[in-house]
Amino acid sequence: MKTEKEKDVFQKLAKYIVEKEMFRDHRLNRDVLRKLVKVSKNNFAPLFEKYAGMSFVNYVNGLRLKRAAEQLTNRPEMTIGEVATDCGVPKIQTFYRVFQKHFGMPPAQYRRIAMEERLREQTPTNE
Repeated sequence: MKTEKEKDVFQKLAKYIVEKEMFRDHRLNRDVLRKLVKVSKNNFAPLFEKYAGMSFVNYVNGLRLKRAAEQLTNRPEMTIGEVATDCGVPKIQTFYRVFQKHFGMPPAQYRRIAMEERLREQTPTNE
């Protein structure tokens, strides 16, 4: 595959995944995406390594974790399980493990810190 075509295919893949929020579907896999953009098995993984600088799994997990962090911060009414499912990780144990590894703390602690930070920002200071 030529470099220019590779780049176009990757951009198309990224657009599908991000704009259509395909990463939120836990069933998302290489085969689904390969069929959308008509890429061979052998060419799929190198596209992500070359243009995203990471594997397909890490790319998708990064998008899921970004959404999870946003949901934990902005949607306090959602349970941790609801956040996990909403982000495409239906197994709560997997969500906790991946979240902890990425952020260095469990989701509940992340939410608590984010909420405290938000409260501090909203509280006027008497200076």
